[in-house]
Amino acid sequence: MGLGVTPSKKANPPKEGRKTSTPAKKAVKFGPPRSASKVTTSGKEKKNLKRKEPVSSESEFEEEIVKTTTGGSSRKTVKGRKVPLNVPSAPLDNVSFHFEDGPTRWKFVFNRRLSVERNLSKDFLKCKELMELISAAGLMKTVKALGVCYEKLVKEFLVNIGEDCNDPTSHEFRKVFVRGRCVNFSPSVINQYLGRSIDEIADMGVSQDEVCKTITGNFVQAWPKKNNLSATRLTAKYALLNKIAAANWVPTTHSNSVATGLARFIYAVGTKTSFAFGSYIFEQTFKHAKSLAVQMTITFPTLLCGIILD
Repeated sequence: MGLGVTPSKKANPPKEGRKTSTPAKKAVKFGPPRSASKVTTSGKEKKNLKRKEPVSSESEFEEEIVKTTTGGSSRKTVKGRKVPLNVPSAPLDNVSFHFEDGPTRWKFVFNRRLSVERNLSKDFLKCKELMELISAAGLMKTVKALGVCYEKLVKEFLVNIGEDCNDPTSHEFRKVFVRGRCVNFSPSVINQYLGRSIDEIADMGVSQDEVCKTITGNFVQAWPKKNNLSATRLTAKYALLNKIAAANWVPTTHSNSVATGLARFIYAVGTKTSFAFGSYIFEQTFKHAKSLAVQMTITFPTLLCGIILD
């Protein structure tokens, strides 16, 4: 059996709950249903399903069936932001909105695909050095014994993240209101959920060239100026960390190359360098909340569900 990861479970969202100020046809209740089950799709939706390609030709990961993102390629610009046209409408039944523009933004979030985290395989878990590095980074909850991911709950959470969530002067600073409940959401909350130190950590003071030399075992002395680093240049340890990161931490389908952000992430894990993981996850989530892009995938959905339901 090869090294790999298995997808975490995805379940149908809860069906009942409290109405908010925004009119909705039916009430919804916060929390999971009595029993979790896999997401079911109608015959029409099944036509839009396709199997995701393995991470590489010799992928150590198990394949995962995911939804295809739809939407027109043409775009228009609104308030400096590019807005895709011809985005399919999204059902508003049983959706709780905290902001007036929620119903307008909902279709953009609804039509995104989740990049669901995957459990590491037994062979990966037997790699003592790798597990020690992940444990030291406080990221075990992102690769092992993953909980259930409620797709609709995650998307409702995103659409209800407002600008005030990142504004220290606002009374809604670090708060997200979803399904009639206030969820505290901040880098420290994320770190606490992961079992890491809640103290804020400064960004790594290391150059990209130093990162490049370390993860390639000094094989490449400087970061490529025009292209990303080839994954074939990584040492065995960082090649394994890259596989995990590409699936769970910095999701990407470009398995043959390593981008700067992903490189710095695996460098921090591999060298046990202090890194603001909580801030990174918070910033990625906040970016998804503000964006109207449909093609981008939603990262850390299982982790977000855990925080919402904690």
